[in-house]
Amino acid sequence: MICPICGSFSNNKNRCSECGSDISEFSKIYDISDKLYNKGLSYAMANDFTRAQEVLEKSILFNKNNVNARNVLGLVYYETGMISLSLKQWVISSNISKENNPAIEYVEYFQRNSKELQNMNESLKIYNQSVRSAKQKSEDMAIIQLKKAVDLNPKFILALNLLSFCYMRENDNEKALDIIKKVLSIDATNPQALSYFKELCPDGTRLVESIKIVKTNKAYDEPVKFEPKISRKVRDSRRSKIMEMIIFLAGCICTAAAMFILIFPGVANEKQEEIDKINSDMMILQNKYEEEKAKNNENNFEEVAKENESLRLEIANYQKQTEIRSTEDQLISASALSEKKSYSEAVAIIDTINVNNLSGEKLDEYNQLKEKVYKEESSNLLKEGTKLVTSKKYQEAKEILDKALLYAVYDEKTKLEVMYYLGKALKELGDTVKAKEYFSQVAENYNFSQRRHNFKNWAKNELNSL
Repeated sequence: MICPICGSFSNNKNRCSECGSDISEFSKIYDISDKLYNKGLSYAMANDFTRAQEVLEKSILFNKNNVNARNVLGLVYYETGMISLSLKQWVISSNISKENNPAIEYVEYFQRNSKELQNMNESLKIYNQSVRSAKQKSEDMAIIQLKKAVDLNPKFILALNLLSFCYMRENDNEKALDIIKKVLSIDATNPQALSYFKELCPDGTRLVESIKIVKTNKAYDEPVKFEPKISRKVRDSRRSKIMEMIIFLAGCICTAAAMFILIFPGVANEKQEEIDKINSDMMILQNKYEEEKAKNNENNFEEVAKENESLRLEIANYQKQTEIRSTEDQLISASALSEKKSYSEAVAIIDTINVNNLSGEKLDEYNQLKEKVYKEESSNLLKEGTKLVTSKKYQEAKEILDKALLYAVYDEKTKLEVMYYLGKALKELGDTVKAKEYFSQVAENYNFSQRRHNFKNWAKNELNSL
């Protein structure tokens, strides 16, 4: 184990072989963390993600450096729709250990697949809109929005649970039940889905027909690579459970009272008033239960909306950081190509860089590199275009010189020389209007040394010939 005092690896679990510190208590704590990890992994393998999450979070509390627990917890979050929490666990894990750590692969996967992150971010935004619609009793609008969210993120359990709730409000219990089945097929013990299921099927007779839950008691020593896609549970309401229990007890009292009347008819009249009172109390409790349930749902909506807005911002932030890293990698590649004098390839990369992802020194580096490669590329294209004009390959020359003109923005001399040869090519191709425009600019603005090439006079001569 790793000694928590000096950070060295120790073969002895009681005393560190390097610093000699007593680490027996730490060893016991780490053993507890490992046992919780194995238990959580077993739950995860059985699609029991709610329990897996609870157990793995405890495992990390006992040992924050438990890389395996963090990796599997990240996969559990991922399987239940919480991509930002997944990435958080994997980033922490990859910082703890770089060697043979699958978390690095998981993070790199999202760096390569930014579209998936965008979809999840968009699904959170749409989900938050649906929460507002549901609060305003616009179930039809909420259902449309939730369907879009689920299309973007098929395992988004929060959206699926809210969708089933909206169907229940619309009295479309069959569709609600289908959604509940889907949630339970993803997360076998999701409390919100189970609560809705019990409400639709109080006797539970359809549970076995509806859901196939895979169970396992096997413990695993190594983390398993799941095939990731996303979601999360809604907190169950304790007060609703209490109200259900009260109503159940009240029902028992009524039943007992009725039996008493049947068995002892002689006292029926004396007890009728008491029975009526019990029935009245039961109705009051039932109404309170319904009010409490509606109130709890509204509170859940507000809480979930805030939580998911926070998650949406986390995803957007991670996505932005990924884009920045990708842009900086592009800058490094372009710089390396420039050093090799592969200016065409360097320019191609520079042209794809999103400048909004750069700032400070990186932005300065980009501007300097862009100026350098643009100058070099425009100069090389000018030479190539000049040869083509001399060879009377005017159409090819025009295409090359058009490019050169684009990249000559940092070099006025090269820019005017490109215009002169581009004018000659256009003249031969019959576009005398554009040729005249280029020759005029050269004649008016070319004020550089003309020892070898008198571009100013050449341009004037060309204008006189047109």
